[in-house]
Amino acid sequence: GMPLTVLLLAATLVDVVANEEAGPAGHVDGVDFAYAGNKAALRWLRGRRNDLLHHEGPTDGLMGEAAAADWQWRDAERGLTALLDYLDDLVRYDLSD
Repeated sequence: GMPLTVLLLAATLVDVVANEEAGPAGHVDGVDFAYAGNKAALRWLRGRRNDLLHHEGPTDGLMGEAAAADWQWRDAERGLTALLDYLDDLVRYDLSD
């Protein structure tokens, strides 16, 4: 559903921003990337994305259970927060140059 899509897109955007030369990776200093965002939150986001994309067998939240909607939305919000904090730090570093 939508919350899982939000989570996957947030993780994808972090990867794109960090690696695509046409974007910030082409002009923001590598040291700035090293300090951008909350590293624990970004690790969680990548891990959560990998859990969803590479799951094997039955996985909580992917089996259509109604109770999963609450934590899926919490995960989506947590993922968006990780993305926005990361982008906010990069904008701040870029503007300070």
